[in-house]
Amino acid sequence: MSRGKKIIIAGATLFGAAFLTGIFGVFLSWGWFLPPPLAVVENRVIDTGQTTTIPFKVTNTTKLIELIVDERETATLQAISSTVTIVVTDPAGKRIIDTLYPYQEFHATVPGTYTLSISNMDSPSKTVSALVRHPEDTYEKQVGSLIKEAAIHYGVTAFLLGICSFTILIVGAVLVIIDKRKALHPASPQGVSSMPANHKVSVGWQIVFTFIPVVDIWAFHRIGKLRKFVLYIFVPSIVLGAAYAFFILSTSLKDPSFEKRAINPWFLYTEPIGIVTNVIGWGLTALTIYLVIIWSRQHNRQFEQPTTSSGSGN
Repeated sequence: MSRGKKIIIAGATLFGAAFLTGIFGVFLSWGWFLPPPLAVVENRVIDTGQTTTIPFKVTNTTKLIELIVDERETATLQAISSTVTIVVTDPAGKRIIDTLYPYQEFHATVPGTYTLSISNMDSPSKTVSALVRHPEDTYEKQVGSLIKEAAIHYGVTAFLLGICSFTILIVGAVLVIIDKRKALHPASPQGVSSMPANHKVSVGWQIVFTFIPVVDIWAFHRIGKLRKFVLYIFVPSIVLGAAYAFFILSTSLKDPSFEKRAINPWFLYTEPIGIVTNVIGWGLTALTIYLVIIWSRQHNRQFEQPTTSSGSGN
């Protein structure tokens, strides 16, 4: 298997890892890994004189239980003040809540199956929805702290892995094309075609190529310096971009005002992190130009004709 194909396989594997990481981050941000509520009832109609019961199981008596009841007129579905009776009984049948208020918090006394009863004794038909849950397990509580932060970090990681894998795939594709061209044009007896380019290159055009994505890879490959380019320029650039993105997103989580400043076009020139990133980026650009000049000249010297000394007679 050629080196280009190996690199493509590595890039595809990394892309798969990025995809799975991103999917996990999405699921985490949606709260798919949160414990389910203890009981949920949606839009249940309770006519006059009727009672609806909702059993729910409690296993952890140390956690607070939250009960929320939404009551609406069945005919108009407009929210109204509570007129239904809300009763919660423990596994032994003892009432621990008996109220008209639609929001309650309580602790379970013993593990087991509890019963929520909602009664409409003398009012017109009502449509009720009820939710029984541990508030510390809710999306709002978790997303406000650990889960939101973890989801963002997974998203950032997936994004950066995606960029890296996409770049690796491009490098692999370029090498595959180059290897095929070399196979069609085998080395000459003089051996000069063992280099990626068997002729002099234009230093000026080499400098221009360094500013064009993907083409810069080819510019360094044609002078036999692709590996050093990846080590000296490409890897530090990826690390710099990853560090910058991680800093922006993680800081935005802690300071919402920072996000508004980060989208300012002058952010890179006014904020310390932007200035540092800019300076390092300009330094890498200058180093790229310097390296392509000296390496291109070094490559060209291999094709200079040796000068013959004149002066000795026939």
